[in-house]
Amino acid sequence: MKRISRTRVIATVFVGIAYAAIAAAQDAEAEYVARFLKQLPKVDSPPSLAEYATPQRFDERFMGDPLDKALGSVSGQQGNNAWGLAYWMDGYNEIYRATKDPKYLVANLRCIDAMLAARDDK
Repeated sequence: MKRISRTRVIATVFVGIAYAAIAAAQDAEAEYVARFLKQLPKVDSPPSLAEYATPQRFDERFMGDPLDKALGSVSGQQGNNAWGLAYWMDGYNEIYRATKDPKYLVANLRCIDAMLAARDDK
């Protein structure tokens, strides 16, 4: 019976582990792509930037109920302020600069009030 060297056994195990890791990564990637496409399906004829980036579109996504919902989740514990609402606040500033509509400053003020109310010392 032929004796297999320890190095060859280790190399064979390593190759097997590498193949398993690659297969797991491919499965995870395929699952991620499937979840992404389910939530954000491909658009056959996407609008132009001028058609898409409008104050009306901004209002649908960041004013009214979406703003109320976002303000309801403000807390000093979850990181929502820095990783979520802060970007909304930047957006309100930028759209105000573009439109000069004071409703965006009012929305930003609501965000500021909510964040101040969630301070650690409160």
